Amino acid sequence: MKMMNRPYIILHMTTTVDGKITGDFLSSQKGETLCEEYYRIH
Repeated sequence: MKMMNRPYIILHMTTTVDGKITGDFLSSQKGETLCEEYYRIH
């Protein structure tokens, strides 16, 4: 049986420890710094 190469997805996300992906934390200084770093790496 020949195995097919399957596509894969890598998902990068910015989240809080409790798993939130949106909220007030994004407008805090640490949240803004985190978002800037995320986009720099992206």
